[in-house]
Amino acid sequence: MFIQNPFTTEGQRYWISKCVYSYPEKPNLTNIENLFQRKFNDSKESSRKELSRIDFTKDVNEFYKKLRWVTFGYHHNWDTKMYTEDFKCTFPSDLATLTKYVSLVLGFQDFVAEAAIVNYYGMDSTLSGHQDRSENYKDAPLFSISFGQTAIFLIGDETRAVDPLPIYLQSGDIVVMSGRSRLAYHGVPKIIKAKLTPWLGNILPQVFTLDEGNGEPITKKLKITNSQREKCCEICDLATESNGNDFIDENVTERWDNFLDEYCSRCRINLNVRQVLIPGQDKLE
Repeated sequence: MFIQNPFTTEGQRYWISKCVYSYPEKPNLTNIENLFQRKFNDSKESSRKELSRIDFTKDVNEFYKKLRWVTFGYHHNWDTKMYTEDFKCTFPSDLATLTKYVSLVLGFQDFVAEAAIVNYYGMDSTLSGHQDRSENYKDAPLFSISFGQTAIFLIGDETRAVDPLPIYLQSGDIVVMSGRSRLAYHGVPKIIKAKLTPWLGNILPQVFTLDEGNGEPITKKLKITNSQREKCCEICDLATESNGNDFIDENVTERWDNFLDEYCSRCRINLNVRQVLIPGQDKLE
C-alpha cells in the first residue's frame, strides 16, 4: 500500500529534524559506534591513536558523512537478524502515536510500534533486495516513511521469481507492507534528485494508495481530509488521549536550520517502524 505524502511542511520538518538531530542520540544505536569499535579493535596501535582523536559527536561533518542507520525500541541485530529482550531501549512516543494513527486510518486496529530502523542514504547509496523476517509477529504491517531525496523503490513478491514493481518514493511518502506484501522482496537500486521539496513548502495535494487487485497492483485514490493531514504532523487528538499534552518535542521545528536544508538536498532518510511482539505477548521468550 502506498500513501502519497500526507505531511504538511511543518510536519516534514518535524520528522526530518527528529531523524537527523534526535534519533542518532543515545541510548539509540547507530552504525558509527559499531564502525568505530570494530576499527579500533582490529587496528594496530598507531591506527588506534588516530581513531581515538575523532569525536563524532562534535565533528558534525564527519558524523553525518558516516551515519548510515539508527535503531531504537527493539534493536535489530545485524549479525543474528533477531530481536532480544536485553537489547532494546525506549520507543519514542510521538513516532509510536503517528504510526498508530496511520494504522487506525488504514484499518489495522491492533498495531503497536516496537522497533524502528532509520536508514540514511547518500545520492550514490543503494539497498539490495531483501525480506524483513526478523519480527515474531509478521501479520502486523510494516511502515516505511521517506524524507528528502527521491528513491526508486522496487517491490516484488515472496520469491525472487516475480519481477519487482518500481515506485518513486518522494519526501513524505509512506509504504505500508502488509498481508501478501509483508514478506515481499524489496530494495532501493537508486536515489535520484527530488523534483519536489515538501520540507520547503512544495507539496502535492493528492494522496494515493497502491493496493493489490487479483494479484496485480492497481492505483486507487485515497481521500484524506485536512484534519487527517494535520494529525499526521501535529498528532493532536490521539496523542492527547494516549500520552497527555507534553509528549511532542515542541523544540524540534525550532531546530530547523541551513544544515538541514543542505542535508535534505543531498540525502534520503527512510524511517521504518514495525511491531515485534505477538498480541498479548509481554516480552520475547
